[in-house]
Order: sequence, then C-alpha cells, then structure tokens
Amino acid sequence: MEFRLLGRVRVLEAGRQIPISGDRQRALLVALLLRPNDLVSTDRLIDELWGESPPLRPENALQALVSRLRRALGDRRLEYEAGGYRLRVEPGERDLDRFEELRAAGKPHEALALWRGPPLADVEFYDFARIEIARLAELRLATLEERIDADLARGRHRELVPELESLVAEHPSREQLQAQLLLALYRSGRQSDALAAYRRARNALVTELGLEPGEELRRLEQAILRHDPSLGMPSVGGRALTRVAVAAAGLVAFVAAVGGATGTASVPVRAREVAVLDAADGRVVATTNMGFEPTMETIGNGRLWVGGRTGVLAGVDPARLRVVLRTTVGDEPVAGLAAGDGRVWIAEKGGLNRTILYRLDPRGGRLSVGWRLSDRTAMEREGPEPLAVSGMTLWATNALTTLTRIDLRTGRVVTTRPDNGAGSLWASPRAIWILTAQTDTLARVDARTLAPVIVIPLAQDTGSPRAVLFPIKVVVSDGTAWIVEEQTKSLGRVDTQSNEVLAQVPLGHRPNSVAAANGIVWAACSDGTLERIDPLSNRIVQTVHLPGRPNDLALWRGRLYVTLS
Repeated sequence: MEFRLLGRVRVLEAGRQIPISGDRQRALLVALLLRPNDLVSTDRLIDELWGESPPLRPENALQALVSRLRRALGDRRLEYEAGGYRLRVEPGERDLDRFEELRAAGKPHEALALWRGPPLADVEFYDFARIEIARLAELRLATLEERIDADLARGRHRELVPELESLVAEHPSREQLQAQLLLALYRSGRQSDALAAYRRARNALVTELGLEPGEELRRLEQAILRHDPSLGMPSVGGRALTRVAVAAAGLVAFVAAVGGATGTASVPVRAREVAVLDAADGRVVATTNMGFEPTMETIGNGRLWVGGRTGVLAGVDPARLRVVLRTTVGDEPVAGLAAGDGRVWIAEKGGLNRTILYRLDPRGGRLSVGWRLSDRTAMEREGPEPLAVSGMTLWATNALTTLTRIDLRTGRVVTTRPDNGAGSLWASPRAIWILTAQTDTLARVDARTLAPVIVIPLAQDTGSPRAVLFPIKVVVSDGTAWIVEEQTKSLGRVDTQSNEVLAQVPLGHRPNSVAAANGIVWAACSDGTLERIDPLSNRIVQTVHLPGRPNDLALWRGRLYVTLS
C-alpha cells in the first residue's frame, strides 16, 4: 500500500487508488499517518478533527469515522488499543519517508520528484495539519536549494537564472536563494546584474525584516566586486553548491571531527557560538557564530531557536546552520523557550514577581505579548522560567512555587501551587513531570486535573533539610527521566513506568544540561566537556572537550546542538 502526503492525500493499492471520501475522514487518515505506528489517543483525535466544536457524542462520531476508514484500508491496518487508535504503516509506504531518505542520501532531484503539489492539500484548513504543512513546505524549499546547489556544481548556471529569479521573487528574505542567484548570474558573465540582484536582496531584507544581509551574502558581493577566482570554479561532485564557492571566499566554516573516545576540535570552536556534533559518535561537524551570548535553545517548527543573555532570539536553520530570523524580545535575558503549535514562546522577566510570555510567528517574524503572569514568590532577575508546549497547551513554572497551564485555543490560564514546589518541567499530553530543586523531588502531575499522581524523592538522604542533589533540569525519553543534578555533579535516571530511581551517573563536573532521544544521551558540564552516556550500562562512553561553557543542548535528527558562552 502507498500513502501519499506530498500533494493531495491519496492511498494506492497495487497502483489503484482507494477512495477516502469526505474531508473529515481524510483528516483522520492524515492525523494517524503523521504518527505512523504510534498510539494516538481518542481525545487528541477528537480535538484535532473537531476543535472547539465537537459533536454531541464525539466518541461515537469518531468511531463512525474509524469504521469507514477501516473498511477502506482493511482490518489489519487500523487498530484500537487502550483508549486510542494506531495505523500500521510499513517502511517505505509513506512518500514522505521516501522523500526524507532520498534527501538524506544526497539525492535532491529524486526526492523532489515525489512531490505532486502543496503537501496535505486536502486537509489544509485543519489546525493540526497547518503545522505539518508549514514544516513540509520549508523542507521542500530547503531540498530545492540543495538541488540548485548540485546543479550549480554541474555548471548549469545559465539555465538556473530564470528559476532562481522566480524563487527569489517568491521568497525575498531567503538569503540562500539570493546567494545562489548572485553566483548563477556572475558565472553567466553578468557581473552588473549580480550586483543589482544584491541591492534588491538588501532592500528586501531591510524592508521586510529590518535586517542587513548576513555576513555570507555581504562577502559574496565583495567577492563578485573583485572578481574572486574561486567564484568561477565549479564544484566537484555532490551537494557543494554555492557553499564551495563561498567557502573558498571564507564564508562558511566547518570544523573537523573529534576522534576516539575523547578529544578536542582540531580547529577553534569559540564562545558565543552554536556547535553541532554528530550525536552518534561525537564528531564536531559545524559551528556558527550567533553574534550574541547564547544561553538556551529549543527545537521546534523546523528551526533551532536560540535565546541570549541580552534578550535576543534567533531562529537557525538546523540543516544549514544559518540564522534565518532574529529579533529582540526585551532588555532582560531570555528566561524560557518553547516551540509548538506553529509558534515560539519566550519568557522574560518583566519586573519583580512578574513574567511576560511573548509569542513569535516564525513565518512573519511577528512578536507579540501573549500573557503577563504574576509569580507569587519573588525571584532572582535571571532565574529560569521553564516553558513547555504539549498539543494546544502551554505550560510554565516560575522555578519555585507555581505551575501555570495556558489553553492556546481559548487563552484560559490556570495556576496551581504543587506541594513540592515547581521547577524544570517536561510535558506530554497526559502528564507533566516537574523537577523541584528545593525538595529534591520529581513529581508527575495529571495534565487535565493538575493533581499530583506521584512524587518521587531523588535524594538519598531524604531527611536532610537542605538540597542534596539540587536537580535543575529534566528530559523524558524512551521511558526514562534524565535529571541534571548540579550539587552532586551527576546525572540521575528515573524509570517513568515503575517510578524507581535507577541510577546516578557521576560526571565529575557540575552539569548544566542534558539531551536525550532515541537511545542517545548527552550531558553538558560547566568545565566545557560533553559526556555521552550509554543508557544500557549507565556509564560514560565518550567525552568531548569544547572551549567555553556549554549552556544548553538539543537533539534533532541525529545532531547535537550546543550553545556556548
């Protein structure tokens, strides 16, 4: 069976189209296809299919849709289990998976050939689909840039000019496309047209975003002005794009690998940068300078979001490591970051006992005030304001006493004071995990009722009146809560099913952050080391040394992103 999402939603069996009638039935199919082989709760499906206007008996209406879809796909495909539904999808059956595999293999031409129009075109009016549509559209555009890179490397600059002019008109703030157009024009013997294109690009960036062109584009203009010989040399092989020409002009820097179980980068990795490592083997593969001191980061909406000590927020293309959006939130440090629901949420201290939550629309770059929260306990000006997004809910704590739940559909705010306090948090649709440094506890809270389900003591000396571990961050992955324990310089591990404390992994230095996903666990320490932990043995299996202080970590598609101050 073949499931097509890169265009109108279609299901084919042996080349024959299987009819999926009705917008809502197609929306149900898409909601399940976007989480292949995962259990999707009935509550989430009802919310995504009907939003704020569910039918009188939503469970019955959902069952009717499921029955019709099951008849179309076959009984073995659509299963009911423990309050939810699971759609069985075999490897390679989704065109989206084939597209991503071809792209990862460096075959952008073949990957783009799978597209048949705007993604998920049948369900574009459903809120849950809009986020994925935006992600897929961005992914297609990035792949298109990679294809143009390959064509430039093959010397096809003349025939690319009309296509690039059209793409630049459609995406005037996309600096990679602008750079590709400049290079194609220059290689076609049109230096004056290339310089005119740069002036138009600069005008578009200043007008739309209030920003000057990035350093890469400015240096490319200078290279064109002086007829830099490197610009005329076509790249050899593969995806080297404008990157080979620009790299020769000093525009893009890659760093060397880190070899063995321990090591250091062979070229400088400086402060105020984001370093990117291969999460599986610890090789440093790239760096980018942020131009400000980065203190925290999060991944969401297809971007790496980096907040700084001076109130700056930057959106970074994680594949190319280029800043594509930059804004200033306020005068105070960014104190919390979360991405979800197609937006980015930023916390800033708005004065004593008050936190301002901003929302950023990544597509238009529009920043606005979402909520002003009154904290019930005075805090340090630079104290953290942990944020998390789960579905259509934004969660916030003030790192001492209060937990706040905000419904992103209605704007309703509910605040509670957990008995054990509130610190770092991690959110799922059903449960919120709250880590509290003052009591050395990890608590699970019901996401609907805000009632505590269980409180797990983390400290070995539970009778001590002072913090023994001082846990400051929690990340939940693969049934494990990984906990940064600053006081004991260790990484704690709790089984989220049995609620047992499984291990404390000594790190040797004060840890700042942890990232975990798909069996990969990394911890960052204040002395500049990154430690990779084997979740089977609970032992450190690799150490990477970086200059400066690693402030925060994020894992995305096999890459580890590290903010350095």
